[in-house]
Amino acid sequence: MDDPTGSQNLVLLPGDSMVVPEYNPVVLVRGAINAPDSVQVLYVEGAGLEYYIQQAGGYSRFADTDNVHIRYQNGEGATIDRVLLFKRKPSPLPGSVVTVPALREEDRINLPALLADLAQVAGSITAILLVVSRI
Repeated sequence: MDDPTGSQNLVLLPGDSMVVPEYNPVVLVRGAINAPDSVQVLYVEGAGLEYYIQQAGGYSRFADTDNVHIRYQNGEGATIDRVLLFKRKPSPLPGSVVTVPALREEDRINLPALLADLAQVAGSITAILLVVSRI
């Protein structure tokens, strides 16, 4: 104990109990990943968040990659921090649970509809240019 008076130190009273969880050497990855269910990935010291997601099959098509959440075995949580154009990704520890949320329906891009709209706009612009060039 570095500081016996620290605010993180708990005082155990008679009748109190403390549970120390068993070492869990895996990181559980679940949510919007390319796997049918959650995947247990063996913990590798120094491996980052992307390593565990790739080992679990990678992000699914509709994964919300900006809001990945890690729940550590001690109950604390962490998410990806964004500062301007840079992201700081927390690293999982043994026993962590990585959750990749799915994008909300309204945030998903409907590529066929987008391409159809762009083709319609391009056709309209072409028609206008043809009419103007003949005047």
